[in-house]
Amino acid sequence: MVTEVLKLAAVALIALCAVVAIKSYRPELAVQVSIAAGIVILAYGIDTIGGIAQTADSLLSQYGIDIKGMRSAGKMIGIAYIAQFSADTCRDCGESSLAAKVEFAGRLMMVTAAIPLVVSTLEAIGGIIGQ
Repeated sequence: MVTEVLKLAAVALIALCAVVAIKSYRPELAVQVSIAAGIVILAYGIDTIGGIAQTADSLLSQYGIDIKGMRSAGKMIGIAYIAQFSADTCRDCGESSLAAKVEFAGRLMMVTAAIPLVVSTLEAIGGIIGQ
């Protein structure tokens, strides 16, 4: 795990050096290098999510916990990270208004992703009260 973090840090530092070196000559190219490095780092992070999801699914099924509700929570976390990454990239490019819209849309998507979790919670409460 430590080597993966070191690789990510190396990519970030190399990209940072490239952006700083290019920025004074070609600012528009520096933004593109920064975005490309961010995409590489994000792709690496997304690649590790598969292992986390498999481990969580096996643990949840082993203990008989409702997977539907936990998947909703996982979706909300993923939406939050992607929306934040996108908004930060917009801010880096000087588009704070666009960043605010991305964050707003991300929040709406998180509410939508939470609906199955809310429904299962209400069903559980209804089952307890009904008995």
